[in-house]
Amino acid sequence: MITAIEISDIAAIGALISSALIFWFGYSRSRKSEQIEIARELIDRIDEKGTKLTEVQSPSGEDSRTVEEQTEVVKTIGELSRELEYFSYLVRIHEIRDENTLRYYIPRLDDWFALAEIHLLTIRKPVTESIVDRQLNALNEIKNSIMPWLDKYSSRKGKEEEGTKGIGENR
Repeated sequence: MITAIEISDIAAIGALISSALIFWFGYSRSRKSEQIEIARELIDRIDEKGTKLTEVQSPSGEDSRTVEEQTEVVKTIGELSRELEYFSYLVRIHEIRDENTLRYYIPRLDDWFALAEIHLLTIRKPVTESIVDRQLNALNEIKNSIMPWLDKYSSRKGKEEEGTKGIGENR
């Protein structure tokens, strides 16, 4: 025989629902914190490589870098590229997807792409042309892989069709 629902039954159902909600909100919060931590760690590594690039030698109109200095620039940009690629990979697979995190970090990535391009173009000479072009192509592939996020979160938004230009295409 079916008996009336007792207060203890309602309390048990309420406890189950509240447990599920508490778990869900706690999980969402810890997931967001984890994304921020991953992004912060990667950006610190990107900043470290980018700072190293600015220390190699700032680009100037007349570039008088030695072959060793040019090699160091290419090597440093390669290191920076690997970090940029890893960050963009995590964005593409939605490991980092929190809107506020992306809004904060994506413009910094865009700045590092631009700085790497400037440095590569200043050392692009007949002797280094093939190496520089390979590095420019690699950076362009990475940049294109996260172009939707760059367009959405970067300050480049609104500039004349920059999103359609590849790195080094203004040569």
